[in-house]
Amino acid sequence: MSQQLLDCLIQMIVDKYGLDAAQLSPHTRFEDLEFDSLVMLELAVALELRLGIPVSDEELLSVESIGEAVELLDAKVVAA
Repeated sequence: MSQQLLDCLIQMIVDKYGLDAAQLSPHTRFEDLEFDSLVMLELAVALELRLGIPVSDEELLSVESIGEAVELLDAKVVAA
């Protein structure tokens, strides 16, 4: 898991949703953050805009945690 992508994703969540970075880790589940499908869609768009990594909302909805999202992003970077 890329620490750089993890840090970036956590910072995006902190900036966009006002959460405390100290409460977020790779094990943090999106369900526990009460992120619904609309929030996940917004996050997918923000990831593509900020990182240039295209992620569909369906792909992001298929992951349960921040760590799984980073693994998805890592796989997309390697495949590119």
